[in-house]
Amino acid sequence: MKSVGIAATVAVAIFGIILLNATTVDARRGGGISRGGGGFSMRGAPRMGHRAPAARHAYSPGGARSRTAQHKPTVRHQGHRATANSGKKAYRHGKASSHADKKGQHKQAGSAIKKQASTSAHQKSRQAAGNAAVRNLPVSKAVAAGAATRGRVAVPKNLRPKLTLINAPHLSFRPRLAPFVQRHWRRAFFWAAVAGIGYLTIPQLYYERFYGCTSSVDPDYDCAVDLLSAAALEEEQEATRVHYPMPSGAEYRYSAKLAPKSADDNCSWGPFVERKWSRPFVWVQIPEVGNVTVPEDYYDRFLEHAGQEAPDYPAACRVLVEAVAADTVAPSNLEARQNAKRAARQQ
Repeated sequence: MKSVGIAATVAVAIFGIILLNATTVDARRGGGISRGGGGFSMRGAPRMGHRAPAARHAYSPGGARSRTAQHKPTVRHQGHRATANSGKKAYRHGKASSHADKKGQHKQAGSAIKKQASTSAHQKSRQAAGNAAVRNLPVSKAVAAGAATRGRVAVPKNLRPKLTLINAPHLSFRPRLAPFVQRHWRRAFFWAAVAGIGYLTIPQLYYERFYGCTSSVDPDYDCAVDLLSAAALEEEQEATRVHYPMPSGAEYRYSAKLAPKSADDNCSWGPFVERKWSRPFVWVQIPEVGNVTVPEDYYDRFLEHAGQEAPDYPAACRVLVEAVAADTVAPSNLEARQNAKRAARQQ
């Protein structure tokens, strides 16, 4: 009996050991022992390394987002490619624009060079013509001074003028510059050779201002005439002038309505009031000035300024200053011949 009990006990122990081993192995594989509809497992088995959930790939929104996130680099790559393509197009467009700009700049530079060459050629031809004109300047003989006029001096031999102007003035300046050709002045003067005109004499005190008028590429001969005329008037005023009253039978050629303004005092009317000229003249009445005399050959220019609705009295006064310069110098030989021819044609 005792042996039978011991054998049964041993059998139960062996069965328990087998069952325990089977349960442990099955737990490690992720399952339990299933028999029919039920199963048996040890209570602590599931807590051991359970890999089944990590090995399964069930659908979840998080998984969808992770896959979408995996495609995002592709989208970014496409955008980068599009940006690169647009950048290449912009580069090609910018390169074409730069090429067009450089082409336009080359055209402009070429036209500027051609224009500069044309201007330079014109200046050279003009300079050559001026040099030829200076080498062949007209020269008058000396003329003695009169009672109320300055004489003309001869041009010295081997003269080296202090100033040479190769740009000849317009033909309209020839009669205006004629009173200063070889003119004799009471004080020291310099010589200036002017193409198309001759040898002018410039008072030493006026030379710097004369040079300022004529030293540019296009000399301001209007400025030069006004300056030399003022010098002639200043020299003429050093002598006492006798007024010539208006004769009883004389008539005014022109009567102005407006008086000169006080701001117009840069040219004085005093030297022309009741002045007796050495050439034919007419009478003009100017309010608050008096009876002004105007040479016949200067009257049209005078009236052009004084006869306006708003008279330009300073310009009209400067015309008379020029007339004084011409009236106070003896005519040159050339002018004498021209005057003789003119008188012969009038007869």
